[in-house]
Amino acid sequence: MNQVKPVILVAPLFSGNYQELYMEKNYISVLQAHGAIPFIVPFGTDDEGLSALLDMAQGVLLTGGQDLHPNLYGQPKKDSCQTPVPERDTLDSRLFTLAYKKDKAILGICRGLQIINAMLGGTLHQDLTENGYTEICHSKGATSPVLAKHTVVVTEESSLLPFAVGDRFSVNSFHHQGIDGLAPSLSPIVRAEYGLIEAVCDRNKSFLYGVQWHPERDCIDNHANDHIFHAFVEAASRAR
Repeated sequence: MNQVKPVILVAPLFSGNYQELYMEKNYISVLQAHGAIPFIVPFGTDDEGLSALLDMAQGVLLTGGQDLHPNLYGQPKKDSCQTPVPERDTLDSRLFTLAYKKDKAILGICRGLQIINAMLGGTLHQDLTENGYTEICHSKGATSPVLAKHTVVVTEESSLLPFAVGDRFSVNSFHHQGIDGLAPSLSPIVRAEYGLIEAVCDRNKSFLYGVQWHPERDCIDNHANDHIFHAFVEAASRAR
């Protein structure tokens, strides 16, 4: 009997200029390449609708995008924080909360990592440079076609990455925020060389991981990034 492909609910991206939902091809392509069926969740889906979708799905991908509103982690908004998208904050936070309760396989990328941390009780740096993180370039700006890159270090072993503790590898990066206070239930599994947390997991869940970089943009030549999606889809496949 052929194995049934897992369904992955994908949080949509949003363009404020054109007031439209959209999706980068890389998110969809890499999930399909690993045998999953992606399903993009629209804004405005209420808790009843999200619960119904989660009952038919096996995993959730929280994608990158705009800054979260700092009220999600109990802080006033600073000028350095980008203009939030309330509809996106509402969808992502509700989607994560319901998926968390149902113990679905969850992977958060960039903003997705930040949603995970905020919803579990952590906080964010609203701007890394403003908070003294000037050692490396985390982002070359929205107009640059090339993402910044820097070295990170594995601090705890996990199924997410094919590396041992202490191993170093290069990641791309396109963000100006990052984890400040880590949520109590999360463990830091990867850090930048100077200490900023770059990947987390919740060991009390079947599969709950978040990474600050964008693995979907560099899977062809980067075994570590490809392995992230392999581990995610494999975990979703087990959650029948």
